[in-house]
Amino acid sequence: MLAEADVIFCEWSLGNVSWYSHNKLPGQRLITRFHAQELRTRFLSEANIDNIDTFIFVSPAGMRRAQVLFGIPEEKCVVVGNTFDFNQFANYREDINPKVLGLVGSVPTSKRLDLALDILEGLRADDPQFELVIQGKEYTEYPWLLSRESETTYFETQYQRIATSPHLQGGVTFTGHTSEIAKWYLSEPGFILSTSDNEGTHQAIAEGGAAGCVPIIFPWAGAESVYGDRWLVDSATNAITRIQQLDANRDQFLSESQATRDYMHENFSPAVIGDQILDIIQA
Repeated sequence: MLAEADVIFCEWSLGNVSWYSHNKLPGQRLITRFHAQELRTRFLSEANIDNIDTFIFVSPAGMRRAQVLFGIPEEKCVVVGNTFDFNQFANYREDINPKVLGLVGSVPTSKRLDLALDILEGLRADDPQFELVIQGKEYTEYPWLLSRESETTYFETQYQRIATSPHLQGGVTFTGHTSEIAKWYLSEPGFILSTSDNEGTHQAIAEGGAAGCVPIIFPWAGAESVYGDRWLVDSATNAITRIQQLDANRDQFLSESQATRDYMHENFSPAVIGDQILDIIQA
């Protein structure tokens, strides 16, 4: 098919773009979409950057890191966010419970389970009805993690906290991995946490937001450029205050939930992202 193409579009900048950058034909345009894992692979180091016409990044922070790491010229770079199947999140629930905090993924340590526990502990000190539901595999299910002493020690410490803290006991639930994450967003959390040290776009915020979950986002690099500063907090104390204020006013919470849904639809729906990508392809 190479001989028939006017434009070559590589989703993910991995071995595909490395090969096409050395084999594309004269007159063909090569566009690649760069997510986050590419920063940890060798493929762009092996690619002919001169033969790649456009790099589409899903976040500004990832773009800046890639420009430095791989020597990508700024004029070849553009940011277009991620999208997903919004139809899965179409059923809005007015009975959404602001006392349930959701966290998608507690592994590795950079997800900062400790901060999520700090928030829950502070909330339950005043109101034991708050709970934290954690979606995803537990640390013991990752053999690579168990071979790292520092990571293992960190998680053992957090699990011991959960077992012994009077404000955490009975308040944390690990639900395991599910292939039906949309149903979980629509049935469990009222707030969705992003306590991470670093993320690309943290799709849990976009997906949870589309389901009406109000985000609580710590300021990992690039968070404000993806989601704005409306849902950013600078500490666990700030997060606790924000959650308590919204929990105390049902109308305000529901308004914030709807504003979250609107933002995700306006910025990340397939139609919006698709049009942006088509504009690049057709340029």
